[in-house]
Amino acid sequence: MEGFYNIKSQVSPIERFMIGRGAIANPGIFQEIKTGQLIGSVDYRIKLFEFSRLIEASCLRSNNNEGYALMRLKSYWEAFSEELTEGKAVYRKLKKAISLKEFWDILERGIAY
Repeated sequence: MEGFYNIKSQVSPIERFMIGRGAIANPGIFQEIKTGQLIGSVDYRIKLFEFSRLIEASCLRSNNNEGYALMRLKSYWEAFSEELTEGKAVYRKLKKAISLKEFWDILERGIAY
């Protein structure tokens, strides 16, 4: 977030910014920019879970195939795992999940709030 404010101060006449991959790595980035404060680890994890549920729902709407949704979630969690202390260990388990239920069970056990 500090990097965002540094760039914003250097290009002050610009009022709109493209966040792109920053929003994927940190679903709380918009709240952080709006409030000027970093979100805590509990709120960050809640946002990850909420965002993941939205991804799942979107995938199932566009292609009512659990395997497709599972594949997409795994690809997002490859990026998410980089930001979490226990993320790499959990991601190794997530890659082996063969159902959405197993995927969510692994997350619930592995990513503590």
